[in-house]
Amino acid sequence: DGNDGNDGNGDACCGSCETHSVAPARPVSVFKDHARDLVRLAVAGSAIGLGALLSWFERPDAALAGYLVAIALCIAEPARRAWTSVRRRVLDINVLMVIAVAGALALGEGFEAATVIWLFGVAQQLELLSMERARHAIRSLMAVAPATALVRRNGMERQIPASEVVIGDV
Repeated sequence: DGNDGNDGNGDACCGSCETHSVAPARPVSVFKDHARDLVRLAVAGSAIGLGALLSWFERPDAALAGYLVAIALCIAEPARRAWTSVRRRVLDINVLMVIAVAGALALGEGFEAATVIWLFGVAQQLELLSMERARHAIRSLMAVAPATALVRRNGMERQIPASEVVIGDV
């Protein structure tokens, strides 16, 4: 069969997994890599739930304490980013979130204040996790990309570094 790496339909294979240029990416462990943030969000969500339950039992002061715990657990990062944005005279989502929380608290709506900042934290965490998964997928694809390519130019085949392949090469 000649074993020239050609499968008959014009696609050439490098024939060896040893010529790939990038090491395989390490597996992503969501719970291990982000345990602290996930626990913080879980505790904040539980504090909101406890506050809502206490509010239902007509214990508004205790409910507010639960909401304030949730806010304290979730506001630090958006507040830090908001401060940076304000110093740069930029209005971004973090500034708006801090304003929304402060406004809801000023109106006596602790549940809404806690919920909006907690949901923002959950959304930020989901975005981070999805970006890490996408990076991992791209690294995994790069790990199987060959470092060299068999190219036919001017009727002659030669092996060249993959980075030197140009549009129009066969």
